[in-house]
Amino acid sequence: MDAPLIHELPPVFPVPPPRYRIDALSGRGGAGSVYRAFDYELGRPVALKFLRDDRPRYRARLLREARAQARVDHPNVCRVFDVVEEGERLFIAMQWIDGQRLDAIGSSLSLEEKIEVLEGRYKPHGTPC
Repeated sequence: MDAPLIHELPPVFPVPPPRYRIDALSGRGGAGSVYRAFDYELGRPVALKFLRDDRPRYRARLLREARAQARVDHPNVCRVFDVVEEGERLFIAMQWIDGQRLDAIGSSLSLEEKIEVLEGRYKPHGTPC
């Protein structure tokens, strides 16, 4: 069972280019927010990561993160599809991975299961192997 998305969008949320439709806020962190969105051009769900602070040093950090992540080809790391600069906003379009958020299930996992998550071997109960 998937963890619920955060359905309340903030009063003012990022407006992506017309290529994307934001569906829901998935999570917030110290650096920004991630939204579940739909990419009309490619016909698939994506994750859009927006910065909370668009000052140059944070934009540079996000760009470094996107470049580093784009070089990784591993089934346990989501793929970066694009880095988009729209006006003064910079955001990353990434692979959307359905599933439970770790912050939602972490307290219910045993230490062994947490290690399996880190190693990419964790399968929730009832999931085919």
